[in-house]
Amino acid sequence: RQMCIRDSTLSINQIQFSLIAQTYVGLVRGLETFSQIVYYNVTYASQNRGAARSYQYFIPQTPIMIEDNPQYPFRSLTLDTARHYINLDGLKRTIDGLMYSKLNVLQWHIMDDDSFPLESLIYPDLTSNGAFSQDEIYTQQDLSLIHISEPTRLLSISYAVFCLKKKK
Repeated sequence: RQMCIRDSTLSINQIQFSLIAQTYVGLVRGLETFSQIVYYNVTYASQNRGAARSYQYFIPQTPIMIEDNPQYPFRSLTLDTARHYINLDGLKRTIDGLMYSKLNVLQWHIMDDDSFPLESLIYPDLTSNGAFSQDEIYTQQDLSLIHISEPTRLLSISYAVFCLKKKK
């Protein structure tokens, strides 16, 4: 599968910034780069840090020009939740971290011979007997929640799973 081109050019001076991207992915990655170089300072009205008085956003060391073109088409992270269960909130935080780090592939090792924590609609006993505990199971609904979340639209998720077919 060919990954999206994500080339972008970000130019910043003391008055304005410009972002040029060839694709939607390049635009999102360029905006992520921009968000990582913006600093902010909060000035408080009193010493006890009551209501904030003013916010100041700035970019140090302007002018800046960043030509962002990844050296490798795949930048990935492998999660082994077959042996080390991660709850859904943890998975979502990890996916957000992938986006912040501009990684584009999540290799998710969901099941193994040690543990089968993925709900099987064909062999339901496999999950109930194969998971480390009943609290450490991924349901089909859990998988769909991960797939429809906003950050995963920019990710390719590959699964290391067994292909199970019911015998006739």
